[in-house]
Amino acid sequence: MARFLSLINLALILSSCAAFPPVPSRLKINQRYAANTTSTKNWGILQNHKAQPVLYKKNVIVANGFDGIGLYSQFSGREVWKRNIKNGVEATPVVQDDFVYFGGNDGVFYCLNASNGMIRWSFPIKFEGLGKAALDDNYVYFTTGNHNLYSLEKKTGKLKWIYTRKLDSKISVRGQGDVTLDGDALYIGFSDGYTVSFNKTNGQINWEKKINDNRRFNDVDSTPLIVGDTLFVSGFDANLYALSKTDGKLIWQTPYGSHVGVTYNGDVIYSSTSKGELVALKSSNGQLVWKKSDIKGITSKPILNKGYLFVGESDGGFSIVSSLNGKTIANYEVGRGIRSDIAVDKEKNNYYALSRGGNLFSFKVKPVKDSHLWPWDSE
Repeated sequence: MARFLSLINLALILSSCAAFPPVPSRLKINQRYAANTTSTKNWGILQNHKAQPVLYKKNVIVANGFDGIGLYSQFSGREVWKRNIKNGVEATPVVQDDFVYFGGNDGVFYCLNASNGMIRWSFPIKFEGLGKAALDDNYVYFTTGNHNLYSLEKKTGKLKWIYTRKLDSKISVRGQGDVTLDGDALYIGFSDGYTVSFNKTNGQINWEKKINDNRRFNDVDSTPLIVGDTLFVSGFDANLYALSKTDGKLIWQTPYGSHVGVTYNGDVIYSSTSKGELVALKSSNGQLVWKKSDIKGITSKPILNKGYLFVGESDGGFSIVSSLNGKTIANYEVGRGIRSDIAVDKEKNNYYALSRGGNLFSFKVKPVKDSHLWPWDSE
């Protein structure tokens, strides 16, 4: 009788196990290649390589902060062409209609043929072009390190208008937020602590709002994000804000200031803070969902794909983080760390990053089942 009851209990246990989810999958990162993008030795002195790689057909466009921009094979990392730019390129290039647009650290804004690197046109901006440009059908909009905002004809590079921001001499963080284009409006942050909305047709200000009055740095270097009628923007060492895109009125704010833009995923937004944290917040009110503090340095903007966040760590490597709880799923060290945003080939599940050493890394991410780890096990 006792043996019969034991068999019944065993059957009940096994049937209850069937109600648990299957063995959880982990992710494994495999390095496909690492390709040097610098033409000369920099001996690690300049490590401001932070431009996001840009996928173009079967290749990837990479700009480094030392000596230029080039096109590399997605498959092997082999160089297809290289355009030398004095002092390099820190702004992420933008590709449209087989042309690539970017500002260089040599004080020139360029339009190149993306297939061969030949210059279509160039425009003197007399200062570094640090922010990623925005384009519409006819014009390209971008900012410079001396706080000018430009509108140029996309086909010819002819100047349409220029806005010059008058700032005081207070020390600021090196960098400049990207231009965000939404309808007829441009949105950009400046190092005086203001987020500004412009009319894209004539460069006139629609509204401006002070969001950063920090005693140390006033910079607003994060890229504004528009979702519906809401504008998400952050100040360095300050707060993250949700504003009305129409007039800049405050919707909510939370003390998780960022140096990069946020990533939106319905009810949740993800942000990398300037204090070295990765956070998830409710998009409706800014309430904290989770916070990850075990970061090596600071992370790049979190890139969301298939339920995971992909980030580079400035003093670490390439990391995959759960979007549900901030837990590290996988990590791959690259030596000098990564400051660039991660580029994703969703079809082939390949990932690309530019290291602080100027190397283009390509990774393959695959699921790996842990036969030893069951739902009731702790790690």
